Amino acid sequence: MKILFICTAFNSLAQRTALVLRSHGHSVTIEYALSPTLMISAATLSSPDLILCPFLTKHVPPEIYHNYLTLIVHPGPPGDAGPSAIDWCLIGDLGEVSHPDAQLAFIDAKHSTKRAPATMRSHWAVTVLQAIEAFDAGPVWAFDQFELTGEAWSKSDLYRGPVTRAAVSAVLAAVKRVELAAKQESGDQVNWSPMKPTVAAPARYRTECVSRGVPFLGGRTHNRPLLRAGQRDFFPLLPSPAKVKLSADAILQRIRSADSQPGMLSTLLGTPLFLYNAHIQRDPLPPSIASRQESLNTSGTILATRQGAILVDVGADFPLWIGHLRRPKAKSDKYLHPKLPATMALLSLPDLASSLSLLDPLKVPEWSPTTGFGCDPNNPYARRPGTYQQVWIDISTSPRTYSRIAYIHAEFYNGAFSTLQCTLLLSAIKHALSLPGLKAIVLLGGSGYFSNGIALNVIEGSPDPSAEAWANINAIDDCVQALLAPKGVVTFAAIRGNAAAGGLAMATASDFVISTESAVLNPHYRGLGLYGSEWHTYSWYQRCGESVAKKFARQMLPMSATEAQRLGLVDYLLHNDRIGAQAVLEEIKGLVNEVMDANVSQVSSSAVLAAGAPWTRCLRLASAHRSQSTLLSEQILQNKTRYLADLFAESSCNTEPMSLEGHFLQYRKAELDQMTLDFFHPHRKQRFASRCTGFVRKLVPTSTPTRFALHRRYSSHPTSEAEELDEEEKDEFDGLAGIPASAAVARLPDHHPELIRVPREQVSRKEQSFRVGQDTLASTGQITPEQEGSQRSSTSTAPTTPAEGSPKAVLSLGDEEVHRMDIETTLLQVPSPSSNTGLASFTSQGTIKCAPAAISFAAAAGTQDKVRVVATRTCPTTREEGVKKGRLERFFASLSRKSRSNLLDPTRTPCSTVASKPVPVLSPSPPILKENKVDPTFKAKRRSSISEVLSVLQNSPSRTTPQATEGGPKSERRRSLRPTPSEGFSLSYDRGMRMTPRIVEENLVLSEELAGAPTPPKEGEKGEEGEGCLWSCYYAENGGEKRRVLRATSDTA
Repeated sequence: MKILFICTAFNSLAQRTALVLRSHGHSVTIEYALSPTLMISAATLSSPDLILCPFLTKHVPPEIYHNYLTLIVHPGPPGDAGPSAIDWCLIGDLGEVSHPDAQLAFIDAKHSTKRAPATMRSHWAVTVLQAIEAFDAGPVWAFDQFELTGEAWSKSDLYRGPVTRAAVSAVLAAVKRVELAAKQESGDQVNWSPMKPTVAAPARYRTECVSRGVPFLGGRTHNRPLLRAGQRDFFPLLPSPAKVKLSADAILQRIRSADSQPGMLSTLLGTPLFLYNAHIQRDPLPPSIASRQESLNTSGTILATRQGAILVDVGADFPLWIGHLRRPKAKSDKYLHPKLPATMALLSLPDLASSLSLLDPLKVPEWSPTTGFGCDPNNPYARRPGTYQQVWIDISTSPRTYSRIAYIHAEFYNGAFSTLQCTLLLSAIKHALSLPGLKAIVLLGGSGYFSNGIALNVIEGSPDPSAEAWANINAIDDCVQALLAPKGVVTFAAIRGNAAAGGLAMATASDFVISTESAVLNPHYRGLGLYGSEWHTYSWYQRCGESVAKKFARQMLPMSATEAQRLGLVDYLLHNDRIGAQAVLEEIKGLVNEVMDANVSQVSSSAVLAAGAPWTRCLRLASAHRSQSTLLSEQILQNKTRYLADLFAESSCNTEPMSLEGHFLQYRKAELDQMTLDFFHPHRKQRFASRCTGFVRKLVPTSTPTRFALHRRYSSHPTSEAEELDEEEKDEFDGLAGIPASAAVARLPDHHPELIRVPREQVSRKEQSFRVGQDTLASTGQITPEQEGSQRSSTSTAPTTPAEGSPKAVLSLGDEEVHRMDIETTLLQVPSPSSNTGLASFTSQGTIKCAPAAISFAAAAGTQDKVRVVATRTCPTTREEGVKKGRLERFFASLSRKSRSNLLDPTRTPCSTVASKPVPVLSPSPPILKENKVDPTFKAKRRSSISEVLSVLQNSPSRTTPQATEGGPKSERRRSLRPTPSEGFSLSYDRGMRMTPRIVEENLVLSEELAGAPTPPKEGEKGEEGEGCLWSCYYAENGGEKRRVLRATSDTA
């Protein structure tokens, strides 16, 4: 049949429905519901047999449903009506009361009780009904229902998952029933189309669902009005004296009932804001954060930040992570505001951010999920369901060969990968590759979306969208490059949800692409005005052939997973009809285990074993002996190496020999050369900027693209070439308007827009130097390490302006111990130590602050700040006789007996033990001194461990005692309380950041003869290498990669 779609937007449900109908032999054309006139003209031009409205928020004109049989897809069961059907279902409407206001008041009363559970119907459904004058009240042609599990569904997850599957099932049944009824009514089995609106639907279609043939099992249904965003707000439910805590589960249910559209409008943070992407923090809080929450006990208090999200006290039994916010559109605003990471949205409101103490790292610290409180130092990427976690790794082994497999999850909101999120994913990939004995990596993406590529909302909301887009595309390229060339592991991509553009290109670069049958794929970039990167010119061309890949990239049409498998983009299809997310994940693990445990001789016995990208298949037959004994995974790696060697052989003959990485970088450079024009060329950049703004700010298009509206493209000559092409389909779309390509000069932003930079004048350099823990320092250098496969394109350029501040310090485990010690001091009312002890006073004028991210020292008085260079280690001196020790001081003394660390004078510079003027008692330095030798050119204050903080209360700077000689036994050094995970990640992204030196472990004492050592460069000045920053992801304008220099200065991030 000829079917006309009339829809508000060609969204995921509409795309999936159109693809399924086309696979059943129907012809589908699409028209946007922009105006009644355009809808009527579309019906006239297309002369459809049937009109279907899969996603429509406007009334169908009477001229249409009086002349054509028109079906409406309503996301609710029979008897339910209204524009907010899914919203009412998810907020907890069980149908107890018919009046909507009374029902909403009843829901509010339930959610106001202590520990109120999240209540929801047992089932929900999707109905296909006939359009009439009354809204959602026509005859029912089909409906299908599904069970609502106990998980906390968001509106978008429910819509893309069970609702879409039920809608497709109901639409297919309705089309068959309508066709059968039309034939029976006309009495002519040949000329029965177009279908007349007088065709009657049997009454049983209203009471029998398609899949089970039973009535709706979810309870009573009603006609509900629009559920406004402000009606979901839980803040008015909070009692004025915060005696009764609300249920975090009930609050989460209210937020997710509007996620991702329109969002819950709340005054929780002091001004109306839309809340999205909420998660409950069920795991214990760090002591400092818990004590602040208890002391303030105020709803709307921001307790911590994490990778752009904020942890908020919501007046419930648990605090909530809010991942994204959006400012409401004011009357003076021309467009809607973008949906941004929470910290980024608050930073756009400086007064609000200041009132919420967001810029104060002592009150609102950055709590890292991989290096902070609560993480496992030995397994920093382990799954932690009780907290907000975007990236985690699940390690398992195959049952037969015990091959170690890393499943990397990346649950990024709406499948958008921002620059910061790509950095998180890259850190996880490199951590997985470093695991001993790893045989395979599986990229899982998210359960709802695999990936949609770069984050357009973050780009649109950035101060410099072009620079942020450039950083974003380079960051996602880094993730692909980390797995592209042979790394000794087999790579899988498991597409459980929809994927598009760069996200799909990332998946197809893997050796095996497994996709669920219901996934909708969009393998193109041009619709957004981009050429594209992520090595799509390698993976798509090798998988499908260059001509085929160029064709579907130019057509810009959605593609089903079945069609993608036929073309070669997908290697294996997983049927996921009516199975949950966990069951899909188990199916994927079973397929991966099957590949890793199989021998070469078993390839023909299974479809998944015979699948795989072209580079995984044998170029020549293996010997009979090897075919019986070689594991398939090992053969795949050998095939990949041979395939790439053959692929790059022709280009290697004309140039100097290059590594596989070098050849792959040529693909990257060619793609990014075009992306440079898309982002920075004076003429061509407008095509991406305008389309990005239109997508993010929901601008209404002026017309339906003719690639969708086939009735307008082929209106006169159905068999001829296209009469009218979309702008993106024309060759002129790539033009430069006579402006040379050299006018496009790439640049990078000066910081991640999601991260909070502390102004220089707010935090002193001395405080910064002692604020970052050892775990933070160890992870800071791993943001973009200089390892093979981490180079950027030669077209990258470094920013020309210095950063205005430094990112907030990451909350470390050691800082928690210091803060706990401060609390004990306060509770026990122990007098603060005076300045002559070498530790700053705990007064308001002192430099130690009672917060989880500040440890600093003041200079000792008098001449005690100078220490002689000696050969022996020092130990704490005894207290003068007659002075009584306090309880807390005796406790400190017992802990400090095992510590041999000395307090370094902050007015002096750490230096090498090789003094300019030798001292007779100096003995040869042990080998560890050579490893930890600090270059006097770069000076910095050392970061003290907790044991050093404790031992300084007992140390006297003027007296030392020999402890060991070269031949004597070496004492055991007390370990720091601060773990240093090997693959931790720090959120530092500041051009002005400098690294503190490693703590000198043995015999490091200061000599007053070294007082003339050169000082580090000041802010705004350049060092000896001509660089004033540590920014591993930036590169010189001439195309060379900047050399990473760890500056040992006191200005740390």
